[in-house]
Amino acid sequence: MLGWLAAPGKMTLTLYVGQSLVAAPLLYGFGWGLWDDLTDGQLLLIGLVSFAAQASAAALWFKAYRYGPLRMALARGHAHDAGGSLPGIRKGRPRKAALSCGAKPSLRRSS
Repeated sequence: MLGWLAAPGKMTLTLYVGQSLVAAPLLYGFGWGLWDDLTDGQLLLIGLVSFAAQASAAALWFKAYRYGPLRMALARGHAHDAGGSLPGIRKGRPRKAALSCGAKPSLRRSS
């Protein structure tokens, strides 16, 4: 019953930042300043429509990717700082991270 919340739940950072970037200029004085002009019902309707659009976009996103866009960006930045790579971002066949740097796989056990 609540399965439709799974996709937006997996990309909360992206949705939070995105909603803030859209809503703040619409509602506050440095933008259109619509906060005082809209009724509570209108604001609720805008919020529900906005969340429905975000949930739909999240569901489409996760058909191709494993992580939300901001999480991917943060993870790539951390992987770059650590000198590594971030395998498995796209869905489908996982990349072989150990082989991507030219290392050959070893069957020996390390003691």
